[in-house]
Amino acid sequence: HTKQMIKRNKEFYDKLSETDFELLTIEKLNPAAYSKFKTYLQELNVYYNTIFNESSKQKENYIFALSRLNGGVNVNNLKDEYFNESLSDLVRNATAKKRIIETDGYLAPKTDYVFFRPIELKSNFDYRAHFFAPEKHFVGNYYDTFKFNIIVIWLAAMFLYFTLYLDLLRRFLNIFGKITNRNT
Repeated sequence: HTKQMIKRNKEFYDKLSETDFELLTIEKLNPAAYSKFKTYLQELNVYYNTIFNESSKQKENYIFALSRLNGGVNVNNLKDEYFNESLSDLVRNATAKKRIIETDGYLAPKTDYVFFRPIELKSNFDYRAHFFAPEKHFVGNYYDTFKFNIIVIWLAAMFLYFTLYLDLLRRFLNIFGKITNRNT
């Protein structure tokens, strides 16, 4: 099945490369070039609709098989009970008016960032990532965001605990108090 899809993708790519895109400029546009390109886009639409329908059918078969394996549990009922569509829209930024923007000479999606890995930053100790990133990049490796954030929270809590336990804040402030007393 995958080999057939690759072959069909190649066929459509070859048709695309045959199309003379220079004729699609405003100065050179003619009815024949427009008709050829319109036909190509219609064929492409049918092709991708077919792929979508096949994929939907495979997904439905998978869900049916999954429900039979789990003793007849209805997966759709589980989804109705545990899936929050508003939360999904928030996380995926599905309500964005502009779904794709041009930045630095390339097209960047504005939706579904939850599925993308963060960009590796120049500093190894920089763990910043986009909002709802599934992973964080730190010291050359990727770590699950939830686990990484829990570790950072625990390290911060331990640091604050020892700061309070050893009374470091009072000592630190006393140093500044002594400095200001000497200056007066």
